[in-house]
Amino acid sequence: MRLVLPALIALALAVASPADPPPPWPGRAAVLALVNDAGQAEALAQLRHGLTEVAREVERQIPSVLAGPQIPAITRDTFADPLGQVDRVARLTGPIEAAGATDDVSGLVAAAAAELGHGSLVLEGMPRRPEPGADVAAYLAYLAAVLDLAKAHRDQAFARLTPDELRAIYLRAPALVGLVRRHVYVQVPLKDDREQLNRILELVALHAKVDHVRLARAGLALGQLARRDFLGQMRRDLVAGAGAIAKAQRPSVPGCTGELLAASESTAGRIVIGGASKNGYARATGVALIVDLGGDDAWGDGCATVALAANSAPDTPLPTGVSVALDLGGNDTWSSLGYCTSGELFAGSAQGSAIAGCALACDLDGNDTWTSGQLGQGAAVYGVGLLADLGGADRYTSDAVSNGAAMDGIGVWYDAAGDDVVTSTICAAGFALPGGLGLYYDRRGKDVVSVSGRNAQPPIGSTYGTAGCFHGMSLGMGLGLRGWAGGGVGIVIDGEGDDAYSAGEFAFGCGYFFGTGIFVNGKGNDRYEAGRYGIATGAHQATGFFRDLAGDDQYLVTSVAALAGNWDTMVSSFVDDLGNDRYECRDGIGMGSATITSFALFYDGGGKDTYKASGPDCLGHAGHPDDGERGGISFAVFLDRGKDADVYARGAAPWVKPREDGATNAHAHQPGAVVLGHGVFRDEGGTSPPRR
Repeated sequence: MRLVLPALIALALAVASPADPPPPWPGRAAVLALVNDAGQAEALAQLRHGLTEVAREVERQIPSVLAGPQIPAITRDTFADPLGQVDRVARLTGPIEAAGATDDVSGLVAAAAAELGHGSLVLEGMPRRPEPGADVAAYLAYLAAVLDLAKAHRDQAFARLTPDELRAIYLRAPALVGLVRRHVYVQVPLKDDREQLNRILELVALHAKVDHVRLARAGLALGQLARRDFLGQMRRDLVAGAGAIAKAQRPSVPGCTGELLAASESTAGRIVIGGASKNGYARATGVALIVDLGGDDAWGDGCATVALAANSAPDTPLPTGVSVALDLGGNDTWSSLGYCTSGELFAGSAQGSAIAGCALACDLDGNDTWTSGQLGQGAAVYGVGLLADLGGADRYTSDAVSNGAAMDGIGVWYDAAGDDVVTSTICAAGFALPGGLGLYYDRRGKDVVSVSGRNAQPPIGSTYGTAGCFHGMSLGMGLGLRGWAGGGVGIVIDGEGDDAYSAGEFAFGCGYFFGTGIFVNGKGNDRYEAGRYGIATGAHQATGFFRDLAGDDQYLVTSVAALAGNWDTMVSSFVDDLGNDRYECRDGIGMGSATITSFALFYDGGGKDTYKASGPDCLGHAGHPDDGERGGISFAVFLDRGKDADVYARGAAPWVKPREDGATNAHAHQPGAVVLGHGVFRDEGGTSPPRR
């Protein structure tokens, strides 16, 4: 069977397109016309030239010996055309949302692979599914054929690596995760350990020897096992046929407790089918795939996990590279905190987590509890890690690099429905290191999401030492290893629901060192709370993007550089299409504020809004003294197209009065003889005076 994934995604997009009129984002041309009318076309062109030149110069300083992953195409394209960022992100997220509309996990992998530059993937050799009413032998044969296909692609992906290099990935990936958890500059914890630093650099350099197209194809194959229609059919057929399996024929498998119906072999390892009663699965050595038909089950260490214990002996056999867990019913507990431990550097790997391989954890329905340590819940390093929960009100708890996180691979966290509670620490929920795409996709539900160092034990405080603030790096975060390798692409998509999001520093569509962070939310009255570098922002040669399409939303940022406020060779775009919204930025550089050769766009499409800004560098402000030292400029746009009169409230810090009602106002930031930046402000509904 031959699957051409882009064609299937296009078909799903056509079927799933909503009947509602398009949101009021006017498009690149309309914003460019505003800039031209304000007499700022030449300044924008100057900024674009400066952005690309500075980025090229910094990129040239990355050591070529690393041979690391390429800078993401979306980062490069956005530097070249900052005003095109909104439309460019829409083209990227369209196929992802189309795949989600039909719970197509393979489609999510295909869209991620395309964005990473792996082209339009074709998966050949996919076996034909059993017909409805098939017996257990037919399903075992099908599952074995899928595993064999996935393993073949996975093995070919690493064919150029020596056994020692492959073992090094397993052992060094957890160490890198631990370092990222400790500091945004991984060099800092290793300043007195050159040997460990070299080992991490060697890990990054292995990128050039991995066939990432083959690796993605292995993920495509596993994703086919997460199809809702297939899982439902398999559950009905196997439950109906369970009575025909004599007890004497039922297997006993170490690490699997409760009622087991059948087992067989594949090239990746053993396949086990558990019954519809309450079962337990943990550390089932040699088992590559488990299907559980129902019951309130306990899934423990090693399930849907490809990893190697950090304290393994040098002659310990390497994992086969493929691991799958499919739960077809019940209120289940997924918990893994002790597998592959290594002191402070690594606390767990589980639940759709893969190092040098591919893993899938899929739960069809039920109110489930998911708990993992680091590198869990749809996470990968040199792999494809997939978590798909297709129904139920669920609770997720995890540590760093989890919930759709990846380095040199693809990590997908997908929740189709239900009012969920998600709690993690840092570097999570749509988080990407070099060469990776991390996707956090919640299709619908009223969710409460908290990703912050506040949730760690002990808490991980502010990177800048700010009292009462915490580290974050989450919720659509593309993080590069500054000076070594450009960041990946971190994406959050939330379809609908009245959600409450909170995060630490660096979050909500944030990029760092050539990384790109994207956050897109659909319908719902949402609340967002962020710290420094929160909401369409970032620093040091990167891009950040945030969009909320509809709802009466509340935005609170407790520190500096937020809401399309950025720092140092950045492009940031914030778009809120519809709703009566409230914005509060407590510490400046916000609501369309660009600094140090950067571009910032803040756009609100309609509604009666309230803006509360502190500091003089908000609301379409551009420029910084470093712009003068660098010989460049920054450029910012603030545009509110709503016809209602908005309220501009006085913040705690010195206040700058809004420009004239309904008029376009352009200004140059020129404290001395040198122009540092150009800003454009327009509120088409008029402004109200500051509150006293």
